[in-house]
Amino acid sequence: MILQDFKKRKLAKKNHMEEKNVIDPKIYNNLTDDLKSRIEFCIKELETKNIDITNVEEDWHKIRFAFASFGESGSEYFHRVSKLHPNYDPIECDKKFNYGVNNHNGSINIGTFFHHCKVAGINFKKYQDSHLNIGTDTELKDFKDLAEEGKTIPELKKILGNFILEDSLVLFPSERGVGKTYFMLQCCMAVARNFATFCGEPIELHGNTLYINFEISERLLSRRLGKLSLNIPEYHEDVYNSYALSYRGNLSANLTQIVKQIEDIDPVLVVVDNLRAAFSDKDNEKNREMSKAIMELNKLKDQHHFTLILVHHTKKGSAGKLTESDLQSGAGALTDLVDADFFLRKSTQGRGLRILKRIKNRECEDQEGAKLLQMNPDTLWFEMVEEKVDESEHIYQNTDSTIEDKRQMALELQKQGLNQSEIAEQMGVNKSTISRWLK
Repeated sequence: MILQDFKKRKLAKKNHMEEKNVIDPKIYNNLTDDLKSRIEFCIKELETKNIDITNVEEDWHKIRFAFASFGESGSEYFHRVSKLHPNYDPIECDKKFNYGVNNHNGSINIGTFFHHCKVAGINFKKYQDSHLNIGTDTELKDFKDLAEEGKTIPELKKILGNFILEDSLVLFPSERGVGKTYFMLQCCMAVARNFATFCGEPIELHGNTLYINFEISERLLSRRLGKLSLNIPEYHEDVYNSYALSYRGNLSANLTQIVKQIEDIDPVLVVVDNLRAAFSDKDNEKNREMSKAIMELNKLKDQHHFTLILVHHTKKGSAGKLTESDLQSGAGALTDLVDADFFLRKSTQGRGLRILKRIKNRECEDQEGAKLLQMNPDTLWFEMVEEKVDESEHIYQNTDSTIEDKRQMALELQKQGLNQSEIAEQMGVNKSTISRWLK
């Protein structure tokens, strides 16, 4: 009797919760235009092929929470997917969805729905191709025809402002010890966690990310990610996931597994850290070998429609030189074969200060000045300090005066009663530079 009463109370409580129409104040995921188009594509494919992915009740419950993560905005999607079941009941479907909205805890997101679609055979490559609006054949085409096609091609979405664009191959050469691994890990987390911006740069395309680690041990990678995850700059509920693969061998030896993982998780961003270790079976100094390797990576990128970042090193002895594409180490053909490159470099004006400089990008205009960043020593996250700084004040030291000499000169002028603006004008540098020197 006691057991029966307990079951009745439990059932009554469950029914009451599922029939609630009042939505608790929760934080819901942002239903971006890109997400809408991806969801719409999947549902249309399911409807066209009459595929029911809710026939297993447990799967139906998970899909409910996936759409409920968007709040009421996900209701229509949930009904459309549920309609494909022969026993679809709109009233029951409403109850289930309202329960999901009231009780979602962030553990299930839209990635669950995409996973079930992929298991059901929905081809995401078809979705990507439908958004390119240009053929992949190599037939002879008239300039006029190409021009007409070009008018329909949408602008590439920004993954990190104009530094990283969608469907691009990007080279990221940086000095040793500058924090390039931390920077790219943070980029991956920002893209997957729906950040609107990172280091002052807009992020328009979000999705799963894959970090392929040839640089450090998995233990060290775990430790770094542990620190970063404790200090995420602002709250962002996971919409997508960031994944990592760690290898001690080279890329060629593990390519089959890497391709399989890319097919499974459908990333928008893949990072290879670093190029020299990934191609340890090749002579990094020879143009022919590296050209062949990069062309193979380009094919993989184009086939699966993701952006590929190749983390690399700068030449030894280049710390005192202004940034240019030829600063990357190894074969010179590398910079010719990629769509873009950018550099992260140490600033001479303060510990933790970094210069982020974009040199090449086939899709956009040159960068004006450089971006000054700082790695927060407490959180280990990079933060923007200033836009459009003069790189020569941070990297290049001319022969007649070192940075320390300039600091001393600024201090002397301050003692003479000049303010920061007057000192900056007299020394020919920015006021912000004088401010840092006088701290």
